[in-house]
Amino acid sequence: MPGGFCWRTRNCNAPLGSTWMLGLGGGSLLLFALGIPALGVALVWPHRKQLNDARTQARLGFMYMGYTANAWYWEAVVGMMKVAFSAVTVLMAPWGPDVHAVSALLVLATAYAFHAKMQPYATRSLNWLESLGLATVCGTLFGGLYILSPNVSETVRSSLSVAIIAGNAFCVAAFAHALWRSTRDIRRRVAKRMSKLRTRRSGTTTQHRRKVELTDWQSAYRGARSPTSASLPSPRLQTESSHGAESSSSPSADGVFEFRNPLREREGSQ
Repeated sequence: MPGGFCWRTRNCNAPLGSTWMLGLGGGSLLLFALGIPALGVALVWPHRKQLNDARTQARLGFMYMGYTANAWYWEAVVGMMKVAFSAVTVLMAPWGPDVHAVSALLVLATAYAFHAKMQPYATRSLNWLESLGLATVCGTLFGGLYILSPNVSETVRSSLSVAIIAGNAFCVAAFAHALWRSTRDIRRRVAKRMSKLRTRRSGTTTQHRRKVELTDWQSAYRGARSPTSASLPSPRLQTESSHGAESSSSPSADGVFEFRNPLREREGSQ
């Protein structure tokens, strides 16, 4: 069917097929690839001076946390670089592998220059990993250009292939090691925080127990000083009685000590 859809006629160069491709492709590019990063920048822009505020971090922190204060917009830059690299990968493919690779290298070199100047990530390890990743991709493309060249011998091609594989393997190992170290540090911080909480809780329990014991002893002491109470005698009264003081104690019929003052008894008898 002439002029039909490309999935029916398998001819995407037909007028209607080209219209659909440009409409859907261009609309998706503007809406998702460029619209989402632009929307993120527009949301954070009014709060760019309150990035450390708790409410701002709770609402928008996922868009800028991990970057420095001067590079809070870097998530949008990363999105733009990905869009540019994808566009070069798709649009430059019909021009041949050499033009394709050179165009991709141009995008990667621009990204590496911006990254080297800004150092956008909050830690040195993340900046180093980003530089390593960009350098590995650039080296892979350069090696691919040499491999595709007809003027290069098979020995050089084999050596370049081994070097490319080794470089990519080293990059993957570095990322895996960084992920392991990050996970280990997080676990250590969590364990340290839990240990502090347990220590604080244990200290609070011990203090509460001591406070209860002190309150019970004070209640027993006050009850011992009261003549109508059936409590144990206080250490002070026991000491005074043992040293021949004016107060004395004798057990009653039920075995409870009753405290008597001889002076008061003498005054009562008179």
